[in-house]
Amino acid sequence: MQLNLVKELQKYMGTNINKIDPNTQDLKEEDFAHRYDKLAQASVPTVLTVLYKYTHTRDGGARLLKREPAGNVLADMLGSNYTEVVNKVADYSGFSEVYTAGVLDNLALQAVKLLHEQAGNDPAKAQSLLADQRHEILAHLPASIELGKALDDTTIDDRTNKMEGPVSNLLHTIENFFASSPVKK
Repeated sequence: MQLNLVKELQKYMGTNINKIDPNTQDLKEEDFAHRYDKLAQASVPTVLTVLYKYTHTRDGGARLLKREPAGNVLADMLGSNYTEVVNKVADYSGFSEVYTAGVLDNLALQAVKLLHEQAGNDPAKAQSLLADQRHEILAHLPASIELGKALDDTTIDDRTNKMEGPVSNLLHTIENFFASSPVKK
């Protein structure tokens, strides 16, 4: 059975995160039992979205899986966008940029380890695993982070990613099929 990356990273952080309401595109303060939950709400889907985007670049998946994860893999994946993404998550969560960067970096390492366990050294398997979970990942991503702007992909912030129901689920299945298409760029 395929591992649910959102749930695994939530468990790793010891927090609770929720799906985002498609109408409001965010959660209310009372939805967070602890302020650390708000950091997790922003961090888990952000890291997984970056991982999804990176594995779908020409050499990203192969570069990521060729060795055991070490160092700052998030900064490697984001390049010049690293600081912007850290700041967006810090602004959303109310934690300092330094603390947020540490959490994001550790979470990215854990996510890559999980991906490595599931896909081995096979970039196509990694792409497929992340593409299959794209909807689940984006359904937890608060729109106010505006991650799509930072990653230059407006489909990330699209409110339809958070919709569910018979028709929406059918469309997400079709979307996942196209999302698992081979490498871009």
